[in-house]
Amino acid sequence: MEFLSQFWQHYFFSAMILLVIIGFTAGFIDSIAGGGGLFSVPGFLFFGIPAAQSLAQAKISSFAGTLVAFKNFFKNKKIILKFILYGIPFSLLGAYLGTKSLMLIDKNAVGKIVACIMPFGIILFALPKNKAVEEKKLTTLDYYVLIPLVCAAIGFYDGFFGPGTGSFLILAFHYILKMDLLKASANAKAFNLASNAGALYVFFVSKKIIWSIAIFPVIGNMLGNYAGSKMAINQGDNLIRKILFISLGFLCISLFIKYL
Repeated sequence: MEFLSQFWQHYFFSAMILLVIIGFTAGFIDSIAGGGGLFSVPGFLFFGIPAAQSLAQAKISSFAGTLVAFKNFFKNKKIILKFILYGIPFSLLGAYLGTKSLMLIDKNAVGKIVACIMPFGIILFALPKNKAVEEKKLTTLDYYVLIPLVCAAIGFYDGFFGPGTGSFLILAFHYILKMDLLKASANAKAFNLASNAGALYVFFVSKKIIWSIAIFPVIGNMLGNYAGSKMAINQGDNLIRKILFISLGFLCISLFIKYL
């Protein structure tokens, strides 16, 4: 590919460093609050990498980094395996139905709706609360009703539209399933891994991954996820709330630019 030879010929050392930094920033944000793709994809596009290949590099770096964060959270006993086993099948089903629905509904219209709703959601999230969400043990009702509904709904959103899925998973797990933000963020990683693996398979088969470029953001993303997940475990909900607010803000701005 012509752009690739020019890329390395003129920008090798500076590009290598910047790609690691892009990967680290995306991984750090993603490990805490989701939304890392809002930083990585524009970064890859900045180097002149075509859109499909940029998405592919973002997916492979995100997948590798999320594995690191998931391991950290699992090691610190923040992962609820039964919850993941119940939720992922419905998330995958929702994603399948969402992708199918792309043929029936105007995606741009949905983008405009989400862009208009986002500011209100951010304001509600940012407002001081008299009482924090109290964590509770998941019940039979949660496993057989709420978890399937929540996971299928966000899976549908991910398959149909996509931006901010990781952040929305954290918010849903926190406010609907009453997990603390740390556990919500930790368990969201399993769903991120599943969706990333599906997308990564498609990119791999279609040969969109540029391995000579991907190695640098992969390294950065793994380091960022390691640092972010460690910091989240040590500092808890307060840090996650701040980073989540920043991530949602960037999502809101990007949706406004693209659709409004």
